[in-house]
Amino acid sequence: MAAKDSQAAISSLCRQCTLCCTGVLFVDVQLQHSREVDFLEERGVDLAWDQKEAYLDQPCDCLGEQGCCRIYEHRPSMCAAFECSLLTSYLGGTVSLSDCQTQVQRAHAMIAEIESLLQALGQDDRSIPLFYRIEEVLAQPWDLAEPALIQKQREKLFEGSGALSAFLEEHFLEKGPSVS
Repeated sequence: MAAKDSQAAISSLCRQCTLCCTGVLFVDVQLQHSREVDFLEERGVDLAWDQKEAYLDQPCDCLGEQGCCRIYEHRPSMCAAFECSLLTSYLGGTVSLSDCQTQVQRAHAMIAEIESLLQALGQDDRSIPLFYRIEEVLAQPWDLAEPALIQKQREKLFEGSGALSAFLEEHFLEKGPSVS
C-alpha cells in the first residue's frame, strides 16, 4: 500500500475510533512540556493540575466534529506518541483495515450499550470519563427494594463494563506506550 493511501486509511480509522480522546481509554493526558501547557491555555482549554504537573482531562476539549483534533499539528507529545495496539497491528500488516474497522465498530456498540444503561440509571454526564461514570453508578449501595428493572440494569452495567474493559485491553491497549 502506498504511503499516501496508508496515511488516509490511518486517518479514517482514527476518526472513526476516537477512543483515545473521548474518555474511554484514558482519563487524562499528562502534558510533558511547558510549551504544551502555554499553547493549550492560550486557546482557553481547561487543564487539570496535580502539584506542578498539568494534565489534559478527557474527554478532550480539543476533539472536534467527525473525530478531528482541532489542534492536531500542535497536539501534546503524549497524544502524538500514542498508537493503540489495533493501529500498531494494522501498521505491522498483521490486521487488515477492514478488521480494524470491525473492532472499532464493536467497541462503539459496547460503549453505546453502556451509555444507554448509564442514562437509564441516572448518570448522563458525558464530560466525565466513561469508567468513572460506571464506577459512580456501581459504587451506589444496592437496594434490594429497588424495582427489578433497575437491579437488572445495574447487573448488565457491571457485566458490560467488565467485557468492555477486557475488549479494550486486548484490542487497543496491549502494546501502546504508557498514558494515564
